Amino acid sequence: MKILSWNTRGLGNPRGIRTLADLLRREDPDVLFLQETKLNAAKMEFYRVRFKFNCCLTVDAVGRSGGLALLWKQDVPLSILSYSASHIDAMLEGPQSRRGGAKPFRFEAMWIGETECSRIIQQEWLAAISSNGMQGVMDCIYSCSSKLQRWNKSKFGKVQVKLKEAKHKLSMEQSQEVILDKMERKVSHEMNVELIKSFTAVEVLQALKEMHPNKAPGPDVLNHGEMPQALNHTFITLVPKKKSPQTVNDLRPISLCNVAYKLIFKVIANRIKQVLLVIISDTQSSFIPGRLITDNVLVAYEVLHYLKRKKKGKKGFMSIKLDMSKAYDRVEWSFIESVMSKLGFHEKLIQLVMMCVRTPTFSILINGSPTGLIVPSRGLRQGDPISPYLFLLCTEGLISLLREAERTNVVTGLQICHGAPKLNHLLFADDSLIFCNADMETNVRLQTLLEQYEVSSGQQLNREKTTMVFSANVNQHNKQAIMNLWCSTQLQHYDKYLGLPPVVGKSKSRAFASIKHKVWLKLQGWKGNMFSQGGKEILLKAVAMAIPSYAMSCFKLPPRLCSKIESMMARYWWGQKQEERNIHCLSWKKMCNLKFVGGMGFKELEVFNMALLAKQAWRLLQNQDISLGGNPSYAWRGIWEAKRLLVQGGRWNVGNGSLIHILNDVWIPGFRNLRQALGNEQSIEHSSQLDNQVFSLIDQSTKWWDIAKVRALFNPNMVEAILRLHPSHTGAADHWMWEHEKSGSFSIKSAYSFFKTILESEHGESSSGALMKKFRTALWKLQVPHKVKVFAWRACKDSLPTKANLIKRKLDIEGKCCFCQHPFEDLRWSTPPEDSLKLNIDGALFFDLNKAGMGAVLRNHMGEILMACSRVESVSLEPEQVEAVALLRGLQLCMSLGIPKLIIESDCLFLVEEVNRSSESNAAI
Repeated sequence: MKILSWNTRGLGNPRGIRTLADLLRREDPDVLFLQETKLNAAKMEFYRVRFKFNCCLTVDAVGRSGGLALLWKQDVPLSILSYSASHIDAMLEGPQSRRGGAKPFRFEAMWIGETECSRIIQQEWLAAISSNGMQGVMDCIYSCSSKLQRWNKSKFGKVQVKLKEAKHKLSMEQSQEVILDKMERKVSHEMNVELIKSFTAVEVLQALKEMHPNKAPGPDVLNHGEMPQALNHTFITLVPKKKSPQTVNDLRPISLCNVAYKLIFKVIANRIKQVLLVIISDTQSSFIPGRLITDNVLVAYEVLHYLKRKKKGKKGFMSIKLDMSKAYDRVEWSFIESVMSKLGFHEKLIQLVMMCVRTPTFSILINGSPTGLIVPSRGLRQGDPISPYLFLLCTEGLISLLREAERTNVVTGLQICHGAPKLNHLLFADDSLIFCNADMETNVRLQTLLEQYEVSSGQQLNREKTTMVFSANVNQHNKQAIMNLWCSTQLQHYDKYLGLPPVVGKSKSRAFASIKHKVWLKLQGWKGNMFSQGGKEILLKAVAMAIPSYAMSCFKLPPRLCSKIESMMARYWWGQKQEERNIHCLSWKKMCNLKFVGGMGFKELEVFNMALLAKQAWRLLQNQDISLGGNPSYAWRGIWEAKRLLVQGGRWNVGNGSLIHILNDVWIPGFRNLRQALGNEQSIEHSSQLDNQVFSLIDQSTKWWDIAKVRALFNPNMVEAILRLHPSHTGAADHWMWEHEKSGSFSIKSAYSFFKTILESEHGESSSGALMKKFRTALWKLQVPHKVKVFAWRACKDSLPTKANLIKRKLDIEGKCCFCQHPFEDLRWSTPPEDSLKLNIDGALFFDLNKAGMGAVLRNHMGEILMACSRVESVSLEPEQVEAVALLRGLQLCMSLGIPKLIIESDCLFLVEEVNRSSESNAAI
């Protein structure tokens, strides 16, 4: 490594630049330190690019004097500790210098106390006494030194290597102590009792159900106090991170653990998961029950929206997106053990977990065959059921450092509006966002904290993938200095954060175009001609419609984009290939109706989008004073629109009544607008009493309604509804409830149905009768193959490609039925005249059973079924003969009833022609 330092006495003239260029060409240094540059950061940035250095820290000149610049290449491990107008304090770590050759023999003082050392010396010198002259003495000295060196190597090993490892371990333990001092004990005695109690069969069964259904647990190996080596042996499969991997870094190692091992530690993981909500900080959202990934996306989106529009003020802010290289693989085992102990986990549980962590061995699957044996010394396995939770404990170290830095104003966060909490970090597993002031001092301190965390935990920051976004009021000079410090790049906004665009520009369709592309790729990958429409229904509902769900949980997708995605799914359903035109016998909107209403139950994406956003709005409804605000973000506008629909389906559940306003809030079932229901006269008459909280209507001594006051203020229907409500006897707070679930809890399924009903009523959609709903519900519950149910549904919706339907769609074909020769082929069954009855007959053959089935249905002019019969016979007949037998049985039935006038319908053309023949028939029937 080469370091070049030069007092330039000014780089503002061409001669100085030429001299510097010659020096760099000749010496090719890795680090360049320039003094008295008399330049500012913008000019030095030009020279950094010209001289091909990756990083640069500039201290601006004051007037026409001073100025420092430190430039270094990407692979140089250089850290800036501090700087001022007169100095730059930096730390440089590099490889050990090479030895110039073999070192001469040196007798080590520590050998004196070793018996073996004395024996070797005595043995060699006794041999030298019997030798001849000084040559014998020299030979003795050489032989003695050689034997002492060999003995030293066997006795003490590589001392320098051990010394280096010891120094690293000491440094790691010292850094860990700093982090652990900032952490608090969070695991209570009661939690530990639950964590270390004996395992039950119910827990094991639950863990087994969460695994592959055909696997079974191995024998109980934990009673022996140790883990058999074979149980924890793991195969590693390398999964490509991108389409054409070039290096090992492009592959992700996934561990394929022993099934018995996974069962054992899945039980432990399920227990630890129950206490994570208390242990893990609220700024970490991954793998925690009750915390959603969408929370991180929305918070990050709001912060970046704030940075984008902050154009005033002296203080600038920034967001740094950190990327930890091989995060799972670098975790130090000692750090996990120390963190678990500091948090208060029981020693028995710690030993059990560390036995899991420290005992694995690996073989890598190459072309499907296990190769080699690897014994790790650190890292967590991706694929191990307990690894995600242990990694969260590891990130608690970083969170504790950042929180302490915020408390002491070392690294302050940002506050996006008055009254909002300060935020200086946001984590989802190893995906980290840090928010801080956009100044060099803060960033130098932040780097020091991250280096401390790296040494303690084993994590390593990937500077190449670390990116940052600045607020609009940060000047270019400060931006460049900070980026040079981090050796990073500036972005107007992050391309993706947790898979979603954190900033949506003017073109909404372009921002979410990747969703449409993913759906298109899925549909192209499924061979449409290989699936029935029943199979296509399952694929579309389970896979294609799930793709946009994640984005729709945070953002309102453009209607045009939703329409395009629905069009692609409709074309796939009806068998259309690429750009060829195909007949859609039913519109997609009708197919999106619920099944009991007559549709196929596909999700209408715009309505489904509102239902998903309503889940976010539901969590905000406890605060009724929220408003849209000025210059709202795109995400907030979508949630606000969902809230408009949401309030129509919810109401307040009365607790103590202190949060509910009598007139302004919805709290009486069936009355959503009390002012309108009471009328102006009554509202004015009792205005002083009605302009109050529901608390005033409750008798505090009995915790029941003040019936006299209620009857005086409300009409009888309202009084009856109010008295059915039960205020809280314990004084519990009021809360918002969802009226379309018995539990009162919000669900996306019920919200979708409710929103669809509202929107259909706004657009004047017709409703289905109760009888038809009952029929359709029964249809979808039939115990027949799904494709048969789909065919029956299409028949009911008149969406089969009959000739009548094809002619309606402008196809130039003949409408005559090719089977029964009816002049117009359609699905509609016509009723007989009032003075007649109609008999429909049919027959079926079951060749494998050697049986025939026959049936007949008799209806009147209203279409009502008067009688029906069916029969199965063990006979060997031709299809026409079976139809004839069915006709015979139907006629016998009608004759027994004495029916005078009868119309008979059959789908067997041969039978119809033979019966209608004017002359005698010679057919076998």
